[in-house]
Amino acid sequence: MNAPGVSSQANSPAAASQSSGAGEAIDTAKYDAAVDSAKKQAERRPNDAAARAELAHAYLERANALRDARQYRVALGDYRRTLQYDPVNRDAQQNAAMIVMIMKQMGREVPEPGQEPTPLPFQRGAASRPSASNISSVPLSKSH
Repeated sequence: MNAPGVSSQANSPAAASQSSGAGEAIDTAKYDAAVDSAKKQAERRPNDAAARAELAHAYLERANALRDARQYRVALGDYRRTLQYDPVNRDAQQNAAMIVMIMKQMGREVPEPGQEPTPLPFQRGAASRPSASNISSVPLSKSH
């Protein structure tokens, strides 16, 4: 799923992995729904601080999930969006700064605001099928 406000890049999983800085594909559906719901509330009540705070929180939750999945460039976009609605959010400030610092130290290009990649494509059921690279870490199930 595409993150709102994030520019779309290549559609292939390999290209998406490269543009997002690798990481693990995760299901962002619940986070996307929370962002969409909060965005609608904020649009209906643009001067309501609570609605803006709720939207910032929704972006922060998705950013943290993407960060935990090692999709750092994608997470950076949601941390930046969090700060648009809550400029003093310390978690978003610190995490965005950390991602930028690490990318620069590694000699990687830091995407401009609004140019962050979209999350890696998630395929239902793919996580339950072990790949050849991690099959040794999957415990054998007992047959019933």
